Amino acid sequence: MLFSSYRLMFLLALSVAVITETAMLIVTSRLANYEQRSWKRVVMAGAIPSVASLPWLWYVMPNFVTMGIWNILVAEIGIVVAEAILISFILNYNYKQSLLLSFTTNSVSYLVGLLLFW
Repeated sequence: MLFSSYRLMFLLALSVAVITETAMLIVTSRLANYEQRSWKRVVMAGAIPSVASLPWLWYVMPNFVTMGIWNILVAEIGIVVAEAILISFILNYNYKQSLLLSFTTNSVSYLVGLLLFW
């Protein structure tokens, strides 16, 4: 593994999530022809949900459940839903649009994370 410290791995994961999810938010919203928002709002919608959800996944959940594949899947679904709410609030998109954006951004971020950490 590239990083031996859990904290360093978390910071790398957080950085990758923010960068990846912000980039995917831009791409997906444009491909889906959603009304464009200011860059400031898009960056906020890429960063705030990741900063709010990733600590829960890395530091809180492992204290309560074994992080097996099924629990990770349930956690990721919960994160997609929670981040969709934040994206909807920040970008003022309807929930269906925000759910698509959240699912897309989190899927790509998760795959990038697998490539980095496995």
